[in-house]
Formats: sequence, C-alpha cells, structure tokens
Amino acid sequence: MLNGMKRGKAGAQATTPTRRQAGAPWQLLEAGRRELPHRQECSSFCGTLESHLLPHLGQHDGKAVRVLDVGYGYLEELLAIGEFAGRTGLRMSKLVGLERNVASHVRAVRDMEREPHDGRLALVEGDAAEARAVLGRESFDLVILRHPRAYAHSGHFEGMIEGLKEVAAPGALFFMTFYFDMELEFAKKAMEKAGFEILEAGWMGSRNSMSERSDYFLVSRAP
Repeated sequence: MLNGMKRGKAGAQATTPTRRQAGAPWQLLEAGRRELPHRQECSSFCGTLESHLLPHLGQHDGKAVRVLDVGYGYLEELLAIGEFAGRTGLRMSKLVGLERNVASHVRAVRDMEREPHDGRLALVEGDAAEARAVLGRESFDLVILRHPRAYAHSGHFEGMIEGLKEVAAPGALFFMTFYFDMELEFAKKAMEKAGFEILEAGWMGSRNSMSERSDYFLVSRAP
C-alpha cells in the first residue's frame, strides 16, 4: 500500500494506511490531475526528462530502477515522472517522494488516498540532509531534484547532497533543474566536491510559457 510517512524518533514511519489496487505507481490521480494548480508543469517537466535525462539511462536499460523525487510539492513532479516512465518504458520498482514541507506532504497524502495506486509508491516527510535516518535502508538508482532552491537559499545544499549520497546506489544518476545559471554553477561545484561525476549540464532553451520555470539542468553520477 502507499505509505504516508513521517519521520519519528525511530526514523520514517507509516502513519496513513491506504487502499491498494493493482497497477503501476504512475497510474494515480488521473482524475485529480485536472485540479492541480500547476497541471501544465506536469507535461513540461515530463518533456524535460525525455530530452535531458533519457539519454543517460542506458545503464538501466531493461532493469527496474528505484526512483527518489526530492521536494515533490503537490504531486506534479511524481505525475511527471510517472508520465515519463509510461512514455519511455522505464521500469520503476519503487517511486518515493521526499518532502520536507509538512503542509505539502499532508495534502499529498490526503489526495493520494482518494485514488487507486499500488505498493511501489510512498510519500515521505523529511529532510534530504537526513535521508538515511528518514528512509532507513532504502537505496536509489535515480534521484530527481527540480529547482531545489529552498536548500540552496538556506545554505543547506551541501548537506542535502551528502545526505542523498548516503541513500544513492553506486553509480546512481542525479538529475537537477535550476532557474538560473548561478544556481547551476554553484550546484556543479558542490557535486564535484562531493565526488560526483558531472555527465552533462547546460541550458534547456527559451521558455515556451510561464509554467516552464526551470531553464538549466545538471546530470551527474554518484560515486
């Protein structure tokens, strides 16, 4: 079943039991996505993943991957990742959303309870800098961070990367997007300092609409 999880004294704990139904984890909230405040961003971010992440997924060709989405907000990113998997044939054995904003997490868990889903999807409340304590023994092959400004602006970015490195499988891919080139350059230096290999970084092109708010991307590989 989907787990609405929050961090307790003993780490991540399931707090909201929900129903279970056969199907892929991205086959969820199909009706509810019409009500999402940033619905257009789902398709936009899915296109971003196809253009800039897909070329680097060859190492996982045909293999099921464990995916961690950091800062999933109000589910738009999880829906986009699911749409990306459906379009490209990416097999996901697990999809975990990690969100440190309590209000966003609570709303997402409530919304997810109303829709069919299966046991490969989990929503977790917690800080990425404490990922090991929050997620326990989980490890991930792909980590996605869409404009992680909250961490960068709080001087928390390096701690976030070190925390996520602890739950990354050897050679895991990290995919990030940013609003500004300064954020990209800062992230590149931080990732290299943490031992990551930079695979590709650059500008994604002009914005087609106000909803396409991320202009720069970074793909890196964990040590």
